[in-house]
Amino acid sequence: MLEQQRDIMNAQVTDVSATSEHEIVLTVDYVKAMIEQAKNEIRDQTKNDIRNETKEIEKQVLVERASLITVFGLFASITSFLVIEFQCLKTVSTMWGIVGFSCVICSLLLSFNIGLDYLIKSRFDTKIPRLHWFYTGFIVLLFIIGCVSIYRGECDTVLSRSNTMIVAPVASEL
Repeated sequence: MLEQQRDIMNAQVTDVSATSEHEIVLTVDYVKAMIEQAKNEIRDQTKNDIRNETKEIEKQVLVERASLITVFGLFASITSFLVIEFQCLKTVSTMWGIVGFSCVICSLLLSFNIGLDYLIKSRFDTKIPRLHWFYTGFIVLLFIIGCVSIYRGECDTVLSRSNTMIVAPVASEL
């Protein structure tokens, strides 16, 4: 039955080709060759698409891995910040000292995050990441404010100690 259909199709194609000089001559072999060529083109295009998508997925995995490392770094730095604050603020007695120490520790915390982000991005990206001037300026300003506040707190402490000197009795008065 299939052979009869093929014979009929071949006869119709050859009959069509003979009717006019402007019509295209189609044979079964030509159509099969065109179908094979189309299959090969589709197969090659599909392979290229799969390769491109695989590369894109690998890039996304690297970015997500870097983001995960950054999140863990943020967690570690915030935990360290809180531990240092609670341990060291026990010894600071002036308000300016507390403000200054907190500003310095906060600027160091932000600097740690910048450094961690830079290391991760420079490892996975080919371009060197650049910091925004406003963010960097804020960290430097916070550090300077902290140092000035600590200095002022220490000066206040020294002045208050010198004003409250205890005068020891002289030995002859005893």
